[in-house]
Amino acid sequence: MNKAFPEVDNIERNAKFKIGIVYAAWHKDYIIRIREKLKENLVKLGIKLENISEYEVPGSAELSYGASLIAKRNIKNPENKIDGVITVGILLKGDKFHFEGVNGGVFANVGNVRDTMNLP
Repeated sequence: MNKAFPEVDNIERNAKFKIGIVYAAWHKDYIIRIREKLKENLVKLGIKLENISEYEVPGSAELSYGASLIAKRNIKNPENKIDGVITVGILLKGDKFHFEGVNGGVFANVGNVRDTMNLP
């Protein structure tokens, strides 16, 4: 049992959830492995595989855009809404300032979608 979040272990309740995974196309070999492990763990928590939808975006900078499209779809189609979104991207730290800028932007923008569109 997860002591920090005991509600996570409620398999019966979790079976009803629909999850969206938004993933970046860059570093595809790694992203594929991360997505497979993520889905494996969601299924262990009781999420049905058929209730997991996946959406590809070009890169990590577009993860928030993908999440916002799901949120907008939820507004238009509430009877088939996604309950939560997981974003998956890889940012490699190089010698330039680019990493810090993209990293901060992605983190802030995904959080903004969560907060303004009520989509965890």
